[in-house]
Amino acid sequence: MIEKKYNSLYEFLDDNLKNVKNPSDEFIIDLKKKYWKDYFYHYRKSYRQKFQEVTLRFSNKNIEKINLKKGSQTLVQFLYDCIDLALESNQNGIVDKETLGQINLNLMNVIHLLEELLDTNNTIITEKVLERIEDLEKQFKLLTT
Repeated sequence: MIEKKYNSLYEFLDDNLKNVKNPSDEFIIDLKKKYWKDYFYHYRKSYRQKFQEVTLRFSNKNIEKINLKKGSQTLVQFLYDCIDLALESNQNGIVDKETLGQINLNLMNVIHLLEELLDTNNTIITEKVLERIEDLEKQFKLLTT
């Protein structure tokens, strides 16, 4: 491990070869290997500190969906764009199943109360309201499954 920080390979070689008279080619090659090994060690270490690496796994079904949506973008660029879009929007994309279940129960209670209220006045508007409520219930059930 090189203790002093060098700005270039030549600076490293000058510093290590100043006391050596007539170094062999093998010795110089070994010094260069030592420099590059240490350089890349520090480079990778600083890169890992700056950028966290994440590994993702997708099922074949999800990969097919991604391939349909990504168009001409690369997979990585498409995922970066999706993440950026999710981070920039104020919406929380994570759906809590328990909360959705509670909302579904409340929605069913409201539907029941509306049906009782609308049963007293049987008109065309009542039928339209019931149809819209049923459509809403179907859409909500699609979200929860």
